[in-house]
Amino acid sequence: MKTRLFNPGPTNVSEDVRDAIKTHDICHREKEFFEVLSRVNKNIIMVLNGEGTHSAVLFVSSGTGCNEAICASIHGKVLVINNGKYSDRICDILEAYKIPVNLLSVPPLEPIDLSLVEKALEEDKDITHIYLIHHETTTGVLAPLRKIGELAKNYGKLLCVDTVSGLGGHEFDLKKDNIAFCAVSANKCLESFPGVSFVLGRTDEIKKLEGKSRSFYFDIYAQWKKEQGGETPFTPAVQLIFALDRALQEFVEEGSERRIERYQGLAKQMRKGLKELGFELILLPDEMQSNILTAIKMPEKMDYWEVHDKLKERGITIYSGKGVLDQRRFRVATLGHISDKDVDWFLQNLREVMEEVGLLEKK
Repeated sequence: MKTRLFNPGPTNVSEDVRDAIKTHDICHREKEFFEVLSRVNKNIIMVLNGEGTHSAVLFVSSGTGCNEAICASIHGKVLVINNGKYSDRICDILEAYKIPVNLLSVPPLEPIDLSLVEKALEEDKDITHIYLIHHETTTGVLAPLRKIGELAKNYGKLLCVDTVSGLGGHEFDLKKDNIAFCAVSANKCLESFPGVSFVLGRTDEIKKLEGKSRSFYFDIYAQWKKEQGGETPFTPAVQLIFALDRALQEFVEEGSERRIERYQGLAKQMRKGLKELGFELILLPDEMQSNILTAIKMPEKMDYWEVHDKLKERGITIYSGKGVLDQRRFRVATLGHISDKDVDWFLQNLREVMEEVGLLEKK
């Protein structure tokens, strides 16, 4: 049976990426493995315009692990721009490490008021870092990353970014966006498997972190230092890194701009089809609108889990977290290795399920 994920990660991968995970058994201490890891690090920095300024640091974890690695190395006060579940999670991590926070709360579906960000930076001289979610996966809200990067630069603050679901689907430039540190995952828009993530950081800032981490495992400097010497401090997910190597080669071949355009086209196609089925979409101004995620209001008579389960029987996965369901919403993602034919297939199956459960009259 054909299966496709229309949830915002993990995501669909190409057959070449799937085949790459089947590499022969190999020890992570051998040069053959480190050649692959070095290429992965080089490619991810290259496609994000960080050559000469930034380094990639591998962790075997979800993107949250890399956010924890960044937080565990912070010594100062953090301005957290909080507009959803994932910025809530940043606050939880910072609280666990007892790191002071200046919290700027923003309604989830409203734009980030840059004047309030600047006001916080002017009034609170203890702030040393800004933490931002690039793309809030629960709502599909895109943050004004470059403008906040400019504020960070103007006020001499270090900008830390969770771009786990943003990178690859939206414009992102390590230099132009003034990124000090960011958390990146192998899945979602990089179109590989979950379980491998990276901290991308300015190399000069990484060098300042020696002995600074409060974490043993998630120590950015220690991990980076080992990789500079041609090894890793702990056993990495060897096969997952081979798969990511292939996925990044596909990213390089496609090009960042063309990938973003592909995702934009898929999202436009999905939204048009959903409207034709009678759904009310939660759409945002262009500068805030996700290229990969569409939030949908549920019809009054719709039982989400009934529709979810019937779609799953057909090989389709949709997604909603509890907090979103409480607001009578669900989400459909159009990212990963999918095509316009996959979107048409999804919409046809959704129509048939809606007819089956009485939400639409049968044609």
